[in-house]
Amino acid sequence: MLMLHALRSRPVRRLWLGQVGSTVGDELYKLAFIWLAVDILGSDTGFIASLQYAVVIAIALFGGHITDRMRNDQVMIRIDLIRMLLCIIPVIPFLLGYPNFLALIIPTLSIVALGALFDPALQGALPILARDQKTLRAGNNLMGTTYRLARVIGPSLISILSVWFQPFYFFILNAISYVFSAVSVRSIKKEFEHASVMTEETESFSWKQGFLLARKDKNLMGILWIKSVSAGFWAVGYTLGLVLLAKDVDPTGFNAYGWVMASYGVGNLSSALIFGNIERKRSEEWLYLGITLIGVSFMALYFCHSIASIGLFSAICAIGGPMNDTPFIEIVQDRFKVKDQVKVFRLKMVFENIFMLLFTVLSPFVFNQFGIRIGIAVCGLGCVLSVAIGLGLNQVPQKV
Repeated sequence: MLMLHALRSRPVRRLWLGQVGSTVGDELYKLAFIWLAVDILGSDTGFIASLQYAVVIAIALFGGHITDRMRNDQVMIRIDLIRMLLCIIPVIPFLLGYPNFLALIIPTLSIVALGALFDPALQGALPILARDQKTLRAGNNLMGTTYRLARVIGPSLISILSVWFQPFYFFILNAISYVFSAVSVRSIKKEFEHASVMTEETESFSWKQGFLLARKDKNLMGILWIKSVSAGFWAVGYTLGLVLLAKDVDPTGFNAYGWVMASYGVGNLSSALIFGNIERKRSEEWLYLGITLIGVSFMALYFCHSIASIGLFSAICAIGGPMNDTPFIEIVQDRFKVKDQVKVFRLKMVFENIFMLLFTVLSPFVFNQFGIRIGIAVCGLGCVLSVAIGLGLNQVPQKV
């Protein structure tokens, strides 16, 4: 199996194990937060999601100088420890019996901001740890299983433990997971000591350089637009649509929502394990197929009126994730030098979060005016159309 090759590398294996732990914690925090927020705001929770994407955009646009002159391992360790402390803050008012929404939202937005700094460092760490192209490709597929594995373990834990524990207790588990991640990165710090640290002032806005690099490749710009627009529709359908639909079918069932998300995780992880262990040609075609599958599955949720059927089509939808994410990483790694890849990935982060922000701002209006099922179906149709339009634009001959 291709992924086993990556696991034979000690530093890649340790990095992966640390990220599995922290992403499971992230999933626990995210699901507990969204459930508490929907209890308070209902479909207007879309505005909270918009705030999170706005924070990511701000960090991606202007926050590069905070970390670009530090080694990747230093960035990841420091961010993990800060996030650990932030996870404890929302718990205190709940334990005292005075739940405070501000004490919930401010640390959450801070954790999101730090994640926007952490992810490019993590993305840039793998080419340093992988000593050859085969290990790098295998490592890409392996790292792609981290948050997909978390989407199985996290919701499953919630479904089981929520019988005894209130949602805010899962914030404590996330804090512990960040410590585990920091320790794993600390254990391989010697691997990063030879890596160069950016010193040029222009690197502070590496997303701009990423844009200049990507603009030279018309095909890649088309792929970026397809990924970004479909990411906006996915954010509304997955982040807000599924919780509203589960709550509509079972208003008091936090554990039922957990099983829906666990079903999504099973589909996501299964796809990553199968898709990540096959040699691929024509990465672009797999990318388009994955986004189309997400769209069709969202549209099918219109007909779902039970937790079981919602879980089934959530799992089918999740299969499309690895089918479009991993090929994009391979496309970037094939077309750009290692030192330029983080710039392109940061550009992708900016593009995707702009559309996520725009679409989640509009989502409360759509769900309130047209209903939950129509809102999710619109997200699915948007994914399919983004592929169709993007393919059409990519096939238009460029003027010389």
